[in-house]
Amino acid sequence: MVTWSKRWAEAKRFISKGGSDNRVAGILDVSRQAISVWETEENIPVLRALQIEYISKGEFKWRELSPRAALEVDRVLEFYPQ
Repeated sequence: MVTWSKRWAEAKRFISKGGSDNRVAGILDVSRQAISVWETEENIPVLRALQIEYISKGEFKWRELSPRAALEVDRVLEFYPQ
């Protein structure tokens, strides 16, 4: 199984086309410090994760980049059987 850190590193390389974290921050319109917090917490805010999914044309899914939000969505969906 691929770890969050490895998948995030792949996403950053994709977003920045091999550039720096500062470039990633600029493209996503966030601070370098925000990216550092994401890495420490191993979780990206859901709206930024959706932005990355859109930028990558679905190569990186929001659920894998924002596992806390994915867990919350799954919990809510348990109450609405299909």
